[in-house]
Amino acid sequence: MKPIAHLLIYFCLTTHWLSAQPFPVENLLVNGPKNKRINLVYMSDGYTSAELGSFVSKAQSVNTSLFSQSPFLEYKNFFNAYAVKVASAESGAIHAGTATDVSEPASPIKSPNNYFDSRFDVGNIHRLLVPGSSFQVLTVAGASVPEYDQVLMLVNDTEYGGSGGTVATSSINSTAQEIMYHEIGHSFAYLGDEYWFSCAEQKNRTANNDPETIIWKKWLNSNNIGIYPIGSSGPAANCFRPHEQCKMRALGFPFCAVCKEAFIDRIYELVSPIENFSPAATDVTFTQPSMPFTLSLILPEPNTLNVEWVLNDTIIATATDSINVTTSQLLNGINFLEARVSDATLLSRAYWPESAGYLHGVTWMITADLSSSPVVNAPQLNKIRYEIYPNPADDLLNVRVQTQVKSEITLRITDMSGRLVLEQPFEPTESLATEMPVKNLAPGQYTLTIQAGQSRISRIFEKM
Repeated sequence: MKPIAHLLIYFCLTTHWLSAQPFPVENLLVNGPKNKRINLVYMSDGYTSAELGSFVSKAQSVNTSLFSQSPFLEYKNFFNAYAVKVASAESGAIHAGTATDVSEPASPIKSPNNYFDSRFDVGNIHRLLVPGSSFQVLTVAGASVPEYDQVLMLVNDTEYGGSGGTVATSSINSTAQEIMYHEIGHSFAYLGDEYWFSCAEQKNRTANNDPETIIWKKWLNSNNIGIYPIGSSGPAANCFRPHEQCKMRALGFPFCAVCKEAFIDRIYELVSPIENFSPAATDVTFTQPSMPFTLSLILPEPNTLNVEWVLNDTIIATATDSINVTTSQLLNGINFLEARVSDATLLSRAYWPESAGYLHGVTWMITADLSSSPVVNAPQLNKIRYEIYPNPADDLLNVRVQTQVKSEITLRITDMSGRLVLEQPFEPTESLATEMPVKNLAPGQYTLTIQAGQSRISRIFEKM
């Protein structure tokens, strides 16, 4: 599932995309359906029609090299990549010669008629290369590849330069690949520069040097992660980075462990490792002695996914992507089968040690009618309708419950190890609306279980 922010952008721009001109698209990497993958879209600026073949070759080179870098290497199967061939009337980027950080003209002043108005010297910084309008770039991207997740702009100019922000932008300087990796760190993983620019709080940059509360405390004293001042004097001396040799500080180095984790966090915000599941309907009526349940998974390389099958809160199978459920395993009435998929990668400690990794799941509600069996005498369970919000939650988790018959209702919150952290019982009712205080819970994933009489349903939510 794509994040809400991306969907809002999608809906805001849809009317413009309907009238925007789509451009030819070439596949660079296709691992699965666009709605089940993260879609990188390379776009050209300053390439004439005759030069578009060169653009596609350059995009393919950058993309191939990108997926040789960790953690893109390990999570390559989660991505697609496409090249959108936008022709410009003239070659190159605009050089206004207005930068104040160099002696101008640092390069020949020129003003080519390129499609996206990409230019150097933005903000009086010579190497800051930015498209004239990110809105225009996204409009064309949406018309050409509506399911895009990240746009990467290649500008046909050999001067060193690039930028992050909404669109990751790079020139085709000899260091273009390294520039693009750095800018993807900004645009895709929301990382900050680890050289002095500012000290806005980000996952790899902070003004907090307390080892007990610093954002990367789980990595301290391993993988060369520490608390290093960005500078020796002035504001830079009071701003800190996690590593001395990271690509977010200087080109030519790998991403440090903290930055790799930020990329993996973002990957799992955008896509689930569960590509498909069967039965596709999650309300299942059991009418035969046994029934298969299967998952189709997107695997990291090497595979670090763990799979658990949980029937009515009891683990019945692990380390398999398919199981058969039999009537002997079911209660009469409503049952819940959950497939839990977590990533225990050692490249991230984002949920360590609170859980075994990034957790995704699918839950089937199985209705079983066993009255015909003389050895079963269980009461009919009632269906539960519920709503929980917001998710992720900060101070309060709102819970609304409706049941078919009047029942005692109990709400329980457990952490991912199964430890009970909060329980609220309620008098018999058919309708409940309440707020659960979660302010004091540590950030991470939790399970909310709603028990209404003999009926029970569990859902995962995240505490910010």
